Amino acid sequence: LGGSAFDADARVRDLQDLYEHVRLGPSTWAIVEEARRRGIPVRRLNSRSLVQLGLGRNLRRIQATLTDHTSAIAIEIAQDKDDTKRVLGAIGLPVPHGNVAESADEAVELAQEIGFPVILKPLDLSHGRGISPRLTDEAAVRAAWSRASQYSERLIVEQFAEGRDHRILVIGGKVVAVAERVPAHVKGDGVRTIRELIDAANQDPRRGIGHTKVLTRLECDDAVVEFIARSGRTLASVPNDGEYVYLTATANLSTGGTSIDRTDEIHPSNVTACEMAAGVVGLDIAGIDVITPDISVPFRENGAAIIEVNAAPGVRMHTHPSEGEPRNVGAPIIDML
Repeated sequence: LGGSAFDADARVRDLQDLYEHVRLGPSTWAIVEEARRRGIPVRRLNSRSLVQLGLGRNLRRIQATLTDHTSAIAIEIAQDKDDTKRVLGAIGLPVPHGNVAESADEAVELAQEIGFPVILKPLDLSHGRGISPRLTDEAAVRAAWSRASQYSERLIVEQFAEGRDHRILVIGGKVVAVAERVPAHVKGDGVRTIRELIDAANQDPRRGIGHTKVLTRLECDDAVVEFIARSGRTLASVPNDGEYVYLTATANLSTGGTSIDRTDEIHPSNVTACEMAAGVVGLDIAGIDVITPDISVPFRENGAAIIEVNAAPGVRMHTHPSEGEPRNVGAPIIDML
């Protein structure tokens, strides 16, 4: 009594922020939920994602989609995009042509040798950080180098692969889920600006910061401004009714992308190729990134390319796709363990 007013809304927001900070991420939660469903004891070992499943001599440990049997050497190979391409190419899997550059001049030389269009990407980063859009000339390569070299001193100059972005999840040597990833975008209504459309999209309760929600919030940062400027737009531009405006060059969920389940559409020969990719890298759980116009057509018939193999792949695109059937990928992980 007689004190300052209690700001209940601010306290609720603080508690919500605390909850989002300490709760298990979506990948870890998918596995834990399946374990509990089967009556397997679950014990959290730290404030992040290290979890023990089971007790005694039968216990296993996971951290997101890393397990206590995930090979450290396989992780090293997967983290180095050039090593990954060499390993995959050695067994005849389709990978884009490219090489590592350590300067802008070397990047231009490699681009001319490979043939435009090309892309630049950091050698050892994830979540689409530093990856350039499609580059068609020397000036574009130099400009992209200036941006991407902030993330890494060594960049891959790589042939641009035409098609749609797909993530294939391989667990215990078997493909269990396939998702098409769509870059962050808004759909015009002929009235609102791009900034207003982004603000409206972020009202979706499924969107949150980082990986805390099923979808990630759309940004209005410098990278988005620069990307849409390539098509002559600004945040104040008003797209036509029904027009899609893409906000990023990559389709990662961490940058606001969405996903469409394609598990039932993948061609059997592509299943085999992805299982081979995970096996030759040596990962027990792997996310295979493939660019292809159509996942239902064999890779060799439509110029598809395997562009990355990911250790500790996120699974929320499979458990909570924006379109299509959700996949309980926690079950095959528990089966494997």
